Amino acid sequence: MALLSDLVRLFRAVNLPDIDESYTFTAQSFEFTNDAEEALSSIFSARAAEELGIEIRFGEIRVTRESDFSILKSKVGEIADVLSVQLPRRGAHQFYLTLEDFISRVKSINIGEIPDNFYVVNLDYYHGGTELHKRPEVISKVEYFCEFIQLIKKSCNFVETDFASSYKAVFVVSEEKTSEMIPRTVSLSFPVELMKCDLINLDLLREIVNSDVSETHREEKLSTFRLSLWETISKSKSGEPDILYLAKHWEDLIGNYNATYSLYIRGFSFSKFKMEIQEFIHDSIVKANSLLGDIVLKTLSIPSIFAVWLYLTRSPRFDEYFSLGLCVAVLFSSLIVIFAIDNQQFLVGQLKTTTENTLGQFSKTTKNVEKFDNQEIDKLIVESSVTINKRLENIGIRLLAMRVSVWLFVISSVIITSYLSWPYESSYMATVTLITLLVVMASYLSRLIYRRCANNEHFKAAIIKSKDYFLKKP
Repeated sequence: MALLSDLVRLFRAVNLPDIDESYTFTAQSFEFTNDAEEALSSIFSARAAEELGIEIRFGEIRVTRESDFSILKSKVGEIADVLSVQLPRRGAHQFYLTLEDFISRVKSINIGEIPDNFYVVNLDYYHGGTELHKRPEVISKVEYFCEFIQLIKKSCNFVETDFASSYKAVFVVSEEKTSEMIPRTVSLSFPVELMKCDLINLDLLREIVNSDVSETHREEKLSTFRLSLWETISKSKSGEPDILYLAKHWEDLIGNYNATYSLYIRGFSFSKFKMEIQEFIHDSIVKANSLLGDIVLKTLSIPSIFAVWLYLTRSPRFDEYFSLGLCVAVLFSSLIVIFAIDNQQFLVGQLKTTTENTLGQFSKTTKNVEKFDNQEIDKLIVESSVTINKRLENIGIRLLAMRVSVWLFVISSVIITSYLSWPYESSYMATVTLITLLVVMASYLSRLIYRRCANNEHFKAAIIKSKDYFLKKP
């Protein structure tokens, strides 16, 4: 692009003369400066200058590309009589008289591509050689709408090209009733009238055509946009819609897209949210059932030992010491099972609290989100909460029944063993009743003292200090 750069430099060096209809500019009686000499010598040296008609005169001296243009250095500072340059009308080294001339003649902008280098005369703007902060707003606007065309190309199903190098974006949508695939086309030509439109917001379209595969719902967004655009261009009454038509109806298109996508994502999110709640409830019930299943086998060991013990008591060779040992075994096993049941009851309570907190958090999540139907969500959460609470209550009742049953086996074995081998003269029933009351009272008092101490901050601090002391002690 050095030739175009030299032509612009020469054009500016001779004070921007007028360009006539034949795309020739002529400068008369001007000072031949260093800039003019360097630019003109570079142009004469370029191979691409063969298509140019260019000459300069100093009195009787006439210099063209075929002449010895080394003489130009000696003419720096003198007054040149005439400089005539016939500019090219084709290729990459063209001058464009106005922005409208540029838009109408450059074919690449019809597919959203701006040439790397060009010069607009009335703006004195050289694209590719002018600092960005000096770029005219109208050029930035052209680039913005070219990006718009590029985004439309990326969002369509495919681009169609005819023999006249006319490009059309094709959008194909399935007809709802007949399932027939119906295409609609949008002409991608860049009309001059597009420059009269205000800039449109392309943020949504940039997001939709983003090729990042991790973008959530990208395919759904793209399909929804195609459908909304298809519906928008279907309303056109002036033949095939073009980029200008889309720019003028862009707000309607985006409004249609937002409404359609909102309906889609609302249904999708509700289904997903409902599935998450159902999965959480399922996991909670599985955990609760596993708590019950873990304790069943341990609990069965008690009646098994008790049954063996009952069988041995019927033997003629009944051994009181052996019976006492079995009774102790039943008691010891029962204590282990009771501790396990107590732990499972605690876990059921924790699971119930966690479930309530989680479902409450699900409910809070949707309070300020418009896309959720809060009534449906509240109903779903209430039903789920009732389901899990019923199951946890049933499991709690079963654990309590298992706990009571284990104690009954223990009490029965103690009573029977004591009755069969009671060595004292005092009443058996009175003694057993007294001991039972004492055990119950001791159990209640110990539990009460533990709860009081557990809620006391000084007791907690003392426990922590003693724990740290024994852990740190070598």
